[in-house]
Parts: sequence; structure tokens; C-alpha cells
Amino acid sequence: ASVPNFILAPLFYLVAEEPKRGEGERVLREVLEKGYEYTYKLSWDAVKKSFQTKTNLLIFLQGLSGTVPWGVLMYWLVSFLIVTRGMAKDTATFVLLILGIATVMGTLVGGFVGDYFERKMRGGRAVITGLAIFLGMLAAIGVILYPLPSQPSIKGWVALTIYSLLLLQLVSFAGPNVTAIISQVNLPEDRGTVFGVFNIIDNVGKALGPLFGGFLIETLRNAGYPNALAYEYALVIGSLFWIPCALVWLWIRRQYPEDRDRIQEILKKRAEEILKEGYA
Repeated sequence: ASVPNFILAPLFYLVAEEPKRGEGERVLREVLEKGYEYTYKLSWDAVKKSFQTKTNLLIFLQGLSGTVPWGVLMYWLVSFLIVTRGMAKDTATFVLLILGIATVMGTLVGGFVGDYFERKMRGGRAVITGLAIFLGMLAAIGVILYPLPSQPSIKGWVALTIYSLLLLQLVSFAGPNVTAIISQVNLPEDRGTVFGVFNIIDNVGKALGPLFGGFLIETLRNAGYPNALAYEYALVIGSLFWIPCALVWLWIRRQYPEDRDRIQEILKKRAEEILKEGYA
């Protein structure tokens, strides 16, 4: 799967033009268009300050909590459907495919919806994301608890697809809005580091999910629960980790507009300093 990268990477290096640092900031755009450069670079002090930014810490926290359910569901759902619903492996995998398409759709829709609500109210992006995650969690639990037939009819497949596209997609609203918020509450030279840390935490949560799911299944089995109930309860419990994730987003709503305003003030002062140095 990585073979095409050996061709695409050098091609990208030759063809693509690296954007100027800070070019995406409205405050700096006028300065950069006049030919000045944004010369501020990443430093250890800047890294420490970025980890003192409350919004960053909250984003990391919601990521750790919110990725555990993904790991549980994506890894164990097929086995769950085989054990509890008597589905063939191909049928169960197709159910997972439908749910996966819905979550991809959610990452696209979530960005537009987040932008819309942010324009309507201060911190609206975080409010709608938290609400969407909670509603999406309920939709996911609905799929787990609903007694899907072992061989769904055409109407059943259509109903599952519509249900997933309308409701289950909500749980993936966090992705694009995390990207937007990290970009808004960190200086241009710090963002790559913060994104890197977030991706590490995100992957840790996804890795813990399958282990946690397996631990729950075995624990419930040893407690005397039937195999089917052990799978069902494990997936429901795993999904409940979206509750603290959604609650953290309400906390983010209170904090991130302040951090965003602070970054804008810093960039505004830097733009003025760059212009002064240019005229000096």
C-alpha cells in the first residue's frame, strides 16, 4: 500500500509549492502580501506554552476518551454480529462498511455544520460537536441493541443505511472541528507539534479500544454472562465513553474562544512589529 508513495512523494516535492507560514491568518495576510516574511519559529518555550493552553489539554482529553469507543466498535462489531445475530461474516462486514461510510460522511458534514454554528454564536462549534457526539452515541447503541436479522432484506439494508447516514454520522463530527480549533488556538509555528501530539493520543485511544473490548468480553464471560450478552454489554459499555467526550466539548466551548482571541491578539501585534521593522 505504501509503494505509490515512492513515486508520489518526489513528485509532490517537485510540483507542490509550500505555503508561506502564517499565510492562512487573516491578520497576517496583508503583511505577507506586501512581501514581508513571518520569521517566528518553533522554540522549546513555545512548545511549553502550547501545552499550557487549556484548550489544547481539553482537546487531548476528549480525544483519548472519544477514540476508545471507535476501537471497541470497529474491532469487535463484526464478531458481535456473528455471535449475537447469527450473521455470516460477509454480511456482518457489509454492516460495518455501511457504518463506516456514514462516519466518513459525518466528517464532511461536521465541518460545515461546525462552521455554521460558530458564525451564529461564540463557541457554537464546540456546542454542536458535543451534542452531535452524544446523539451519535445513542444512535450507535441503537444499532447494538436492535435485533438485526441474520439476513436483512433489501428494505432492512435501506433502513440501516438511512439510519446510519442521518444519525450515526453525528458521532464523527469531532474530527474536522478538532482540526479547526487546534488551528485557531495555536500560533502557526506551534501547530504541527500540537497536531502531532493529538495524533499520538488519538492512536493510543484507538489501540486501547480493542484491548478494552476484549477485556470486557472476557470479564463478563467469567462473571457468568452468556457469550451473546457479554459481547452486547461490552459494546454498549465501550460506547458510553462518548459521554465524557461530549461533556469535555461543553468545557471546550467555554475555553477555546478565549484562547482563540489571545492568539489573534498576538498575531496582530506581530504583524505590526513586522511592518515597523520593514519601515525601519
